[in-house]
Amino acid sequence: MNRQLWLVVALIFALCVVAVGQAAPRNSASDAQKSRRSKKAAETPKKQSEKTAETQAEGGKREAAPGAVVPAEPQATAPVALPATSASRIGVVQMNRVEQEYSALQDENEKLDAWRRDKQGFLANLKLYVFLTDDEFLELMKLLENGQLSDKDRARYQALKDQNLSRDREWGELQKKVTRTEAEEGRFAELRQLYESGRRRHQMKRDELNREFERRLNETVQRLLEKVRGFVGAVAQEQGLEVVLDSEYVLYGGRDITEAVIAKIKAAEQGTGKGAGGAK
Repeated sequence: MNRQLWLVVALIFALCVVAVGQAAPRNSASDAQKSRRSKKAAETPKKQSEKTAETQAEGGKREAAPGAVVPAEPQATAPVALPATSASRIGVVQMNRVEQEYSALQDENEKLDAWRRDKQGFLANLKLYVFLTDDEFLELMKLLENGQLSDKDRARYQALKDQNLSRDREWGELQKKVTRTEAEEGRFAELRQLYESGRRRHQMKRDELNREFERRLNETVQRLLEKVRGFVGAVAQEQGLEVVLDSEYVLYGGRDITEAVIAKIKAAEQGTGKGAGGAK
C-alpha cells in the first residue's frame, strides 16, 4: 500500500515537472509576443508622425498644411501719413525761397563776391612777379596792399616791376639757347631758383586767401542763419508748432510757414519791428 502510494506521488510530481516545463516556453513565447506588440505599438505613433511630417513637407511644396506657419511674402511698405494731431504741430519752410527773399543775405553775398574778385586780381598780379627775391617780393606786397602810394613808393614799385621784367626776359633768352656757357648755366640756375621760389610763394598766398574767404563765408552764414532761426522760431510760437523742418528734406506732410517767415523778415528789414522776435 505504501509502495503504491509512493508511486502515485512520484507520478504526480513527474507530471507537474513536465507541465511546468511545457508552460515555461508558452509563457516565454507569450511574453516575447507581448513585448513585440508593445514595441510595435510604441513605434507606430513615431512612424505615423514621421510619415505625416514627410507628407506635409511634400504637400508644402504645393499647398501649406493646415495649421502650419508659412513665412509671409515680402510686401512693399506704403507711405505713412502723419496723424493729424502730430502733423498740426510740425512746420516746414522753403529755405531756398527764404534765402532769395532775405535781402541782408544777398547783400552779404555781394560783399563776399566783391572781396573774392579783388583778391583774385591781386593774385593774378602777384603771379607776374615770380622773378623777385623773397625780400623784393615782401616789399612789393606792402606797396600793393597800400591803397595810396607816395611818389617815392610809386618809383620803387616801378623799379621792382622793371627788375622782374628784365629777369623774365633773360630767363626766356637762356631757355632758347641749345648750348650755354658755364656762366650762362650758372645764371640760368639762379633764375630758375627764383622762378620756382616765386611759384611757391604765389601758391602759398593763394591758399592763404582761400582760407580767409572760407572763414569769412562761414562767419557770414552762421550769423545770418541765427537771424533766420529767430524769425522761424517766432512764427512757430505764433502758430503753436513744436518742430520746423527744411522742406527740402520732407517728403510729405507738415504745415508750410514759408510765407509767414518771409513776411516777418521783410517787416524786420523795413524797421517796423513787427515779428523781429528772436532775430538778433
